[in-house]
Amino acid sequence: MKTLLVTFIMVTLAFACTKTDMQQPVTGTTNSSETDLLRAKNRTGLITAHTWMYQGYYFHYIDQAHKGDPQYVRGSSNNLVALDDTRITFKKNGTFLEKDGGYDYPGTWQFTDNADTAFITVYSFGMNRNSIIALNKNKFSYKHPIGSYSHNNFAYSELIPAN
Repeated sequence: MKTLLVTFIMVTLAFACTKTDMQQPVTGTTNSSETDLLRAKNRTGLITAHTWMYQGYYFHYIDQAHKGDPQYVRGSSNNLVALDDTRITFKKNGTFLEKDGGYDYPGTWQFTDNADTAFITVYSFGMNRNSIIALNKNKFSYKHPIGSYSHNNFAYSELIPAN
């Protein structure tokens, strides 16, 4: 009886598993440089999809649970920095334009690592080395060193699509 039960279970499992249920091993011609190119296109597509505006800006960032000292939070009445009207537009050609208080700050941007988690922004007055914290169609957040680089002191920018 045990043998019959085991045989029945094995036959049932054999019929239950079809080719569509099995995962085929990944084989193909995609090499690491092609994968890097696809990732860069995806990240570039997200950054350049629309104009961004600040949701928040903080000093002394540690992590997502400890964003630091708020300098600006959208909707707050006691902001230290006025960023309500600031808009940043990144373009696929590696340029960007930050509009802030009636002034235009053009610059260039580019990824600086293979994972596309680090990027630089270059203005006429200086450069920021940024590390992406989150990037999707609804949020773009990153940090960059401020003040003394030796003390791991970071500013944190949290951007959302502009209205």
